[in-house]
Amino acid sequence: MKSLRKSILTLLALTLFGGAGAWAQTEENIFQYCYDCQRNPAYPKTTASASLSGFENPYVGYKGSGFEAGNTSAGPWKLEYVGLWSTTDNHGIEDFQVSNYQDNYNCTDVPVFRLYQWNATANEYQHAAYGVVCAYAKVSNAVEHTAFFEAEGGWGCVLTNSSHSSSMNITFDEDLTTGLTTLMAVAGGGAIELTKEGANQWTLGQTPDYDVELQVEYYEAHALKNIPAGWTVKVNGTDKTAAIDGDSLLITETDSVTLVPDGNPRRVKSVTLEDDAPVVQTITVAGLQLNYVEGENWVQTAQRNPGVITIDGSYVNKMNGSYFLMTSSVVSPTSTYDPSLGYWWQEW
Repeated sequence: MKSLRKSILTLLALTLFGGAGAWAQTEENIFQYCYDCQRNPAYPKTTASASLSGFENPYVGYKGSGFEAGNTSAGPWKLEYVGLWSTTDNHGIEDFQVSNYQDNYNCTDVPVFRLYQWNATANEYQHAAYGVVCAYAKVSNAVEHTAFFEAEGGWGCVLTNSSHSSSMNITFDEDLTTGLTTLMAVAGGGAIELTKEGANQWTLGQTPDYDVELQVEYYEAHALKNIPAGWTVKVNGTDKTAAIDGDSLLITETDSVTLVPDGNPRRVKSVTLEDDAPVVQTITVAGLQLNYVEGENWVQTAQRNPGVITIDGSYVNKMNGSYFLMTSSVVSPTSTYDPSLGYWWQEW
């Protein structure tokens, strides 16, 4: 087993949306305000006017979700299309919510969007919520630029380019029944984020509808390189340009990595993640499970397993009881683990 492994992340991009170029010009996926409000009907459709009233600060935003989050309506806010909902890629949106959309709009496919709010203090867009756009009104002289967005957990909000305090009526251009082709076209060119979710597990923050080939082995630390020109690398929200120049950029297991397109939307062609951290495996020694890296001695293994084994002079001791490790003789702390040997514990 090698102590250094390479992890290759390759995204093979096909042209998905003909309207992607318009995204950078009209920014139809950008809204200035986001409100919680009453709506009638509860799920607006293109076939009839909807009434919106009681505009208040939303219950979603970069500060979190819920009554106590303290979000404001101020934006701008940005929608990014991430892919179709599925049970294996649900972004926290529960089955009953999706069934509700399918019943109300007589649809099968439910597109998922990611909502961002601009944080003026951090000077960047920050994640607010994943959710579903039920109805959308595009920019025109007759229709206000508006979208009804329902986040995971059922928090509903209305995205709009106008400031509102009194009631309004609106007829949407698109809904889930007819599809959201215009919005999907302009909201499909966002950043691709690689986020740590757990031990040896990272997730791609966007699920594109173009071909993706993904080959990754995840360990504790990586060097990020081979970023194509035209992209900015952010680690934990901070620009990192070393990788674009061909130098390695160390990423730890707690980092959030975002690849942000410069100018018009672009697609990632290839990203290489190279492991610099040792490969930790689990071994069983005389009935004890231990974390172990190939080639390390018992002193190092004891340091890796506090509370399980310890070193006492010339002995490898089991913490729970007065035992020391044996094979044909006493195991030396400076020796390494050998799976061919029969280990056992000798009581003092």
